[in-house]
Amino acid sequence: MEATRFRCRRRQLLACLGTVGWAPASVLATAAGERSAAGFPVRAVRLVSPIAVGTGLDDFTRMLAQWMGQRLGQPCVVENRQGANTAIAAEHVARSEPDGHTLLIASATTLILNPLLQRQLTYRAEQLAPIARLLAIDSVLVVPSAGPHASLSELIADARRRPGELSVAHTSAGYRAFVAALEQSAGIRFNSVPYKAAPAAITDLLAGRLNAMVLEVSSVAALVQSGQLKALAVVGPQRTPMLPLVPTVSELGQAAIPVQGWIGLFAPARVAPEVAALLSEHALAFLRAPQASRFVEQRGNSLAALDGPAFAKAIAAERPVWQHLIEQARIEPE
Repeated sequence: MEATRFRCRRRQLLACLGTVGWAPASVLATAAGERSAAGFPVRAVRLVSPIAVGTGLDDFTRMLAQWMGQRLGQPCVVENRQGANTAIAAEHVARSEPDGHTLLIASATTLILNPLLQRQLTYRAEQLAPIARLLAIDSVLVVPSAGPHASLSELIADARRRPGELSVAHTSAGYRAFVAALEQSAGIRFNSVPYKAAPAAITDLLAGRLNAMVLEVSSVAALVQSGQLKALAVVGPQRTPMLPLVPTVSELGQAAIPVQGWIGLFAPARVAPEVAALLSEHALAFLRAPQASRFVEQRGNSLAALDGPAFAKAIAAERPVWQHLIEQARIEPE
């Protein structure tokens, strides 16, 4: 009986203290989180993306935004902020208010590779909270069909004859790491050419101004199927369902990236747990929707649903793998 009265008095005391602003920080934080979730969102949600307009991943992002907007009861607007190897978009979101109204579409480049490879990075990975993993990215090495290279072995042989002359384009730090790993594995040297966005690189590749390029399959599958580009090898650990006859780099005897690329949803790090959980719930529900399944069937890649905590663990597990790959390929931070 006495214990019961004590618990009642303790609850009453905490309630009184909260009224005058003296409640413990943990109590106030929980209450603030509950208020944030109950009133969220109060305005349009911005989905900041480093992905170029018109690409397959941009189309997927816009489908996600439409779904999220309908479920949240507020517009969800895609804002493309390209440049600096995804750092412009990441910095903007990392410095935004952690109220859930500004979100980021990001990849391993943003969360793992940029921190490993850029000394003057304008954000920290710890400033971004994983909300949900969305897609696993299938990537391929492609060449112009009208060019002289019909296979990976032919491309490598030509690079040995002309060290540093063959131009290979990439649009991210992850693809740059693959190019370096292939150079190391085959004992060759390419002219590695960075591009801010895939469409410009694809245009130059089709025009013959580039010899090869590595990028995600949804951006080039139609060009491969129409015969304009030839896929020499899949970059990741397994073949892609979109181009099932194309072998992996490791099948062809060269070193491959041992992890698969991904795209995920992030928020500023101090977002209320209740808001993060709500955003994660809607994002993962989208992956179960028919339009998401149709997209990956028609455009490539694969659905790879993880909630925030599981996603955070997966990122932590990948970091040493990328670190080893970078060291093995002898890529120096810039």
